Amino acid sequence: MEALSAFALPHAVAGTAALLAFWTAAALRKGSHHHRRAGQVYLLAMVAVIVTGVPLTLARALGGQPVGAAFLAYLLLLVSTSVWLSWRAIRDRASAATYFGRLHALLAVANPLAGLAVLVLGLSVGSTLLTAFSLVGVFTGVDMWRRRRVMPARPNWWLQEHYGAMVANGAATHVAFLALGLPRLLPEVVGSAAYLAGWFVPVLLAVATNIWLDRRHARPARTASAAAPPAGKRLRVPGTTAVAVLLSLGLAASPSRAAELVIDIEDVGSQKGRLTAFVYDSAEGWDGGRPVVPLQRVYPDGGTRLQARFTGLAPGRYAVVVLHDTNANGRFDVSALGIPKDDYGFSNNPVLFGRPGFDRIAFELPADGARISVRMK
Repeated sequence: MEALSAFALPHAVAGTAALLAFWTAAALRKGSHHHRRAGQVYLLAMVAVIVTGVPLTLARALGGQPVGAAFLAYLLLLVSTSVWLSWRAIRDRASAATYFGRLHALLAVANPLAGLAVLVLGLSVGSTLLTAFSLVGVFTGVDMWRRRRVMPARPNWWLQEHYGAMVANGAATHVAFLALGLPRLLPEVVGSAAYLAGWFVPVLLAVATNIWLDRRHARPARTASAAAPPAGKRLRVPGTTAVAVLLSLGLAASPSRAAELVIDIEDVGSQKGRLTAFVYDSAEGWDGGRPVVPLQRVYPDGGTRLQARFTGLAPGRYAVVVLHDTNANGRFDVSALGIPKDDYGFSNNPVLFGRPGFDRIAFELPADGARISVRMK
C-alpha cells in the first residue's frame, strides 16, 4: 500500500511538467520546431501522469475505496484516449485509414461503456461528480464514431483531430491542477468560489477554444456559389465542445442526492493554531488515515465555537475527527507516554479510553444533510 502511494509525488511532478509544457506549446508558433518539441514534452509528461496514476488507482482499490478507484480508472481511460488521439493524428496524417483503425474503434467502444458504468455508479452512491463526468465518456465515444464516418473525407482531418484532442488534454490538465491538486495544498478553498472555478473555467475555455478553432479550420471556404454549407453538411460543433457543455450543465445542476454535513465544533480552548476536520466513510479509510474528501481547516476567532462545512457528500455512513494543532507545527502532539498535548474531538462525542473504532464514531448522513456537534477535549 505505502509503496503504491509513493507514486503520488512523481504523479504530481509529471502533472506540473505537463501544465508548463502545454502553455509553452500554446505560446509558440504552430508547426515550428520548438512547438513540436514542446508538444512532445507535453505528451511524454501526460504518459508519465497515466503510468503513475495506475498504482495510485490500485492503492485506492486496496485501501477500501472502490468508488474512488473506479473513478480514477475511468479518468485514466479518458486521458489515455485524448493523449493517443492527439499523438496519432500527427503520426498518421498521411493515412486516415491507419488512424481510424482497430485501436480507435476499441477506444470508441470503451469510452461510452465506461461512461455508462460510471453513470450507474454515480447514481447508486449519489455522487454528482461521477454522474456529471460519466457524460464525458459517453459523448466522447459517440463523437468518435461520428468522426470515423465524416472525417476521412476532409483534407485537414488530422488537424481537426489533433487540436480537438489537445484542447481536451488541456482542459483535463487544468481541472486536475485546480480542482484536484490545489485543494491538497490549500484545503480551505474546498467549497469556495475559487474551487468551483477550478471545475468550470477550464471547461468553458475549452468550449470557446474549440468553437474558435473549428470556425478557423473546419469551415469550408466561402465562395459566391458556396456561401453556406450544402444541405446535410452543416458545420457541427466539435464533440469535445458538446461534452464540455454537458459537463458544465451537469456540474451546475443542483445535486438531488448530494448531502451537506455541518459540524459545530464546541469547547474550543486555545485561541492559537488551527483546527482541522477530517471525514471518513469506511473503517479501512479510518484505520489507514485516508479521508474521503479534502480536509477542512478553521481558525479560532476568540470564541469557543467554530463551524466546518462539507458539501456534495453522498448519503451514507461517515465518521468525523477534529484536531486542534495549537502550535501549527502540522502534527498532533503527544507526550512521551502517548497522552495528547493537542485538543481533539470525534463525532458522537464518545467517552474514550484509547483510539475509538470507526463504528463507535460513525453516523448516518441522510440525503437532506445533517448537522452534528463535536466537543473538543
